[in-house]
Amino acid sequence: MHNTKQSTNLPRPLVLIDFDGTLAAGDSLLPFLLQIRGSRRSLFAAMLSASIQAVRQRRIGRNALKASLLRQCVLGRSQHYLGDIGASFAQHLVDQRLLDDAVQELERHRQQGAVLVLVSASLDVYLEPLRAIMAFDAVLCTQIEYDSDNRATGNLIGSNVRRAEKVRMVLQWMDLNGLARDTTVITAYGNGPGDKELLALADHGLLRSRRMLRRTGSFVTQHGSIEDVDGPCTEHGNGGQ
Repeated sequence: MHNTKQSTNLPRPLVLIDFDGTLAAGDSLLPFLLQIRGSRRSLFAAMLSASIQAVRQRRIGRNALKASLLRQCVLGRSQHYLGDIGASFAQHLVDQRLLDDAVQELERHRQQGAVLVLVSASLDVYLEPLRAIMAFDAVLCTQIEYDSDNRATGNLIGSNVRRAEKVRMVLQWMDLNGLARDTTVITAYGNGPGDKELLALADHGLLRSRRMLRRTGSFVTQHGSIEDVDGPCTEHGNGGQ
């Protein structure tokens, strides 16, 4: 997220949507990193090395493994190089990976004048160009850090945008744009535990049920915990998170 203040004359209500597994089918991070590494064998080697480093550093967990893998794949790469790959990958996602029902939901909200914000743990290097293609009002996502020579440091700017960090980013963005929580009606779409806090923030939280996905690809309204919607829920289609 770029913390430049945008226009406060944004329409209401506010619609927040996750990317991997919600707006798009499956994971986006590993396919993107595959573009950088060039082969599945090379990507697998990077994943193995990242896992070993995380264990050695006693940094076990999704966030630590993701940070280690990104370091293996993007360290030293130029911002221009990553940007070119990201723009091409964004077009691929739009052309081949978007889920029809989610796109239809977004268009319905757009016709109603809603603010559309993409909230994802996936990377800014492809979600920023995707935002432009799909005309989102903003994207709040995980950001790659660059040094003074515009080369990736292998670190993130801030945190991995997952779970509670999604809510923090949304509330920060709302404050920057003059949108008060108590007067803004929020609808949020997600697909798993990584979106639990985001759905809880919303007035209307909608979860892509795996059971429903197999039948119709539909969303269901969240009541209480995610587990209540679709039985015991493991993360599905959230490799980017």
